[in-house]
Amino acid sequence: MTTLAISAIVSLVEDTKPEVRGCRLEKRVVKQELIDEAVSLMNYVSKSYNGSDTSITRSIRTPGFDATYHYVAQELNKLSEFYDVFTQLFMVPKWQANSHLITINNMDFLNSTVIEGSPGGETHGNVNVALNYGCFPKDYFLFGKIFIVKKGQCSYLDKIQAASEASVSGLLIYDDSSDTNPHIQLKGRFGTQVHVTIPAFGISANDARNLIEKSKKKKNPYIRTQLNSTTSYLKFGNIIATSKSGNQSNIVMAGATMDSSNGSKGVNDNGSGVISLLNIAKYLTSFELHNAVKLSWWGGGNHRAFGSVNYEWAGGNDIDKVQVYLDLNTLASPNYGYLIPNYSPLTKDFSKYFSAKGIPYKEVDFGFDSKIFINDLWVFSDLGIPSGSANAGKLHLKDGDAVQKFGGVVNTPYDLCNGLSCDDISNLNLDVWFNMTKAYAYLIGAYSNSIENVPKIPIKSGKILN
Repeated sequence: MTTLAISAIVSLVEDTKPEVRGCRLEKRVVKQELIDEAVSLMNYVSKSYNGSDTSITRSIRTPGFDATYHYVAQELNKLSEFYDVFTQLFMVPKWQANSHLITINNMDFLNSTVIEGSPGGETHGNVNVALNYGCFPKDYFLFGKIFIVKKGQCSYLDKIQAASEASVSGLLIYDDSSDTNPHIQLKGRFGTQVHVTIPAFGISANDARNLIEKSKKKKNPYIRTQLNSTTSYLKFGNIIATSKSGNQSNIVMAGATMDSSNGSKGVNDNGSGVISLLNIAKYLTSFELHNAVKLSWWGGGNHRAFGSVNYEWAGGNDIDKVQVYLDLNTLASPNYGYLIPNYSPLTKDFSKYFSAKGIPYKEVDFGFDSKIFINDLWVFSDLGIPSGSANAGKLHLKDGDAVQKFGGVVNTPYDLCNGLSCDDISNLNLDVWFNMTKAYAYLIGAYSNSIENVPKIPIKSGKILN
């Protein structure tokens, strides 16, 4: 064999990457690289605040979010030989109630809150009580009137839409389990879907009962509502990196939201997810993929998952090729748990991994705390895509069972600094973060090698609805 032929073979061997495997990708995760990346990100963010630490936040429409966005983009652009990287910008509405007032018989003020998205203006008239739970237009039997309706049987949004179809002028919603608290939050999971066409308010159960009692006695109180609200538009952005190698008809997708809560540095929530996904993106470049991998950094995760929703709305034209989705969020909580939502077809994969490593875990109800599992996961789950997550915990109080499994402090949030300015580098539980990142690396590597054992769930047609 000639020297030239031998050199060619050696060169070919050197250029050949090993096939990706879960165990191989997992071994690439280095604990120190996680904290180094966190420090690097926050130093970059700090520069956008002229080095001031006290005012830093990474929430939407702040220098901190913009810096996070640019940091992730520039790191991914260094990997352009392996990934096709594109950014997706979109505008979303931001509603704000400037002032509101509800009076009874032009005298008494009614303690109330405004349902998000309610249009401004004034309504007035005698109050009436909706039939049943007000889930259907027929439950509102008078045109142009103000109705009281009780929580239950359907979502708040369903009640509002039914009342709007019945040409009701305004809606007062109450929660029978809360006697004095008027707070009613519209749980439209995906904000771009929520379209409130009539003014709607939350009132306390006590006030509702008084109004209902008077209505039964044919003394229908005269209600006047006044609301001043405005809608502005925010620019959000996603960053999507798709591997150039691998079967593009079988896409393994993973995502992490980039923004924090208002006023929070958001290093655990969700800088931990952002950095873990970014490091995994770097590790993947050392391997040959069987299935394509798409990694997504979402904007607007703390604004009802606007980023992932708009990805699906605006194209996501390969959404029907996504075979599995993993969501990385809040992976390094100090008073930690290894929490897995038990609804998921991927729950067994997380539990098998943790069991094999001797790491205790706890399966929790998907809805056991809306602050635990970020809405980006719901987007893909609602599309019928097998989706999963493991989480170190947010604001939910740690119960006795969790303390027995993981240690820590009972009746204390998993992350006491969640949503606060103290969610900084010192708030990270590095050992937990390391274990969580390895778990995600293992599953991403395993799925990108084979999706044979991932449950097949038919993709739902149409857009995501509440």
